[in-house]
Amino acid sequence: MENQQSGIGPKGLIKRNEFVRVIIQCLYSLGYGKSASCLESESGIPYKSSEFELLESHALNGNWDGCIDTLTAIMDLTGETRTSALYLVFKQCLLEF
Repeated sequence: MENQQSGIGPKGLIKRNEFVRVIIQCLYSLGYGKSASCLESESGIPYKSSEFELLESHALNGNWDGCIDTLTAIMDLTGETRTSALYLVFKQCLLEF
């Protein structure tokens, strides 16, 4: 099996695991749950990363400190993406207060 972090395409610019996740997401959104589940199983790539599931759980439970800790711990985020996500967390936290 290929490395899940390896690049695909002519220039190797697309991460294999992210590409497969997009396909899985599309299959679920189109109502092809069995096919999406099969692709998850065959590829070994879950629909949601463990980091995303943790972040989602913190957000749904209103655990804003947990959201911030999770976002700062994710290594694959660019500075701009991390800043935007932290902004949204702080905004939601303030709205709830």
